Amino acid sequence: MNQFAGSRYVIEAIYLIASALFIFSLKWMSSPKTARHGIWAGEIGMLLAIAGTLLHHGIIDYKWIAVGLVLGSGIGIPLGMVQMTAVPQRTALSHASMRHTGWHRGVLSAHSERSEIHDVSALDGSNSRRPHFYRKSDGRG
Repeated sequence: MNQFAGSRYVIEAIYLIASALFIFSLKWMSSPKTARHGIWAGEIGMLLAIAGTLLHHGIIDYKWIAVGLVLGSGIGIPLGMVQMTAVPQRTALSHASMRHTGWHRGVLSAHSERSEIHDVSALDGSNSRRPHFYRKSDGRG
C-alpha cells in the first residue's frame, strides 16, 4: 500500500477542487463565449476526481480499474467519433445498453436470492424479502 494514499486531507482537497471545477464548468458552458473554458474545467475536474479516487487507501489492486479503463476506452472512443447528426441515435444506443445492463443486474440479483432458498415449501409467499415474482400468485403479496 502506498504511504501517500493515507493522506486524507490531500485527497479531500483534490475532491474539493474537482467539485469547484465541475460547478464552474456548468456555469461557463451556458455561454458560447466561455464554453471552451467550461469544457476544459470539466475535463480537469474529472481528471482530478479520478486521481483522488485512485489515491484512496482502500484500493489494493488496480487490475480491475485498468480493465475498466481499457474496455471503456474501447467502447467510448468509437462512439466519440460519431457525427453530430447521429447524436440522437448514439444517445438511444447508450440508453438501450444501460437498460440491458439493468435487466441483467435484476436477473442476477433474483437468481442469487433464489439460490439461497433450500426449502421449496418456503415459496408460499410468506417471506416478504423475496421478490414478488417468486411468490405464488394467490393474491397474498
